[in-house]
Amino acid sequence: MHQVPKDPQPGVHPKATMSLNASSFVANERGHILPGIPKSKRSPFGEFVGTWDLPKKIPGPYHVHPMGRTEKNFNALCSQRDQTIQEMEKARVYAKEESFVHRTSDK
Repeated sequence: MHQVPKDPQPGVHPKATMSLNASSFVANERGHILPGIPKSKRSPFGEFVGTWDLPKKIPGPYHVHPMGRTEKNFNALCSQRDQTIQEMEKARVYAKEESFVHRTSDK
């Protein structure tokens, strides 16, 4: 007869309890960034890109394998990936320029 071992806590997986205390804080209780945390060189507000800034469709994984694909389809996937990366970079730069415009127009 086989017995299933009991969990340390009912309903909680043992591996899940290990990851609960894995938080590392980047700000203090007042919201100021702690010393030693790397900051963005391009923008004082960080590199956040919201969902409105992203392209409408993001293709699957960025690693495209040529195995099992015709050359035409492989090239189409690569060009689609490159176009999406360019659109995401353009959105990131646009958001940066927009924040710069708002800061200079407020003066």
